[in-house]
Amino acid sequence: MKKLLLIVFLFTSMGAYSQVVIDENIHADIPDKKEYKEEKKKSAEEGEEEKMLSNKQSSLNFDYQFLDGGYGLGIGLAWKHLLLNYSLKSGETQSPVTENSGWDVGIGAHYRFWYKNLLFLDADLGVRYAHWKFKYTTKEQTGGHTTPSGVYIPEYDYDNQSESNGNFGLFISPKIGVNLYKGVSIAAGYRWDFSKFKFDKDHIGDYFTLGLIFVWD
Repeated sequence: MKKLLLIVFLFTSMGAYSQVVIDENIHADIPDKKEYKEEKKKSAEEGEEEKMLSNKQSSLNFDYQFLDGGYGLGIGLAWKHLLLNYSLKSGETQSPVTENSGWDVGIGAHYRFWYKNLLFLDADLGVRYAHWKFKYTTKEQTGGHTTPSGVYIPEYDYDNQSESNGNFGLFISPKIGVNLYKGVSIAAGYRWDFSKFKFDKDHIGDYFTLGLIFVWD
């Protein structure tokens, strides 16, 4: 009788222990509903953010242009694949040139290729109108006089002159950029300006650019 009671007790204890282990395993395998929902929501938001960023084409950019002997400041607006840009330029000045400045405005096509939401490549191509203004000083000898010591000193008449011209042409500007934070990016590029739609060295201006790009869509 004692043996029978002992056997019944052992079976009952083992059954209860097995039930506890099973319950613990079940609860261990099933995550908390609140945590599961939060993780799922976060994952979905990250995926949506990644998808949205990779499709962003519109942006506002500010460029510093490293001109030979001068500099330029540019601003550009890309709306989807349409690009508008404008820049002010200051060129090299050496005597007798006192001012060498200009501006240009362009319209064209824009495309941005994203790589893992961190790096991107910009390709810009379009038509531009550029206008330059030059100021220089001329001098003309109008006479002279001889000092008591016999030294002749010429006398000059100085005149300030100015010229300006403008022409249409093309521009090409690729850039590579790095996304710093939520579309705020820094980008370096190179630009070719072709005046009068000619492609010889006398009608090409090229220079590096560096600037900030604010991306949205």
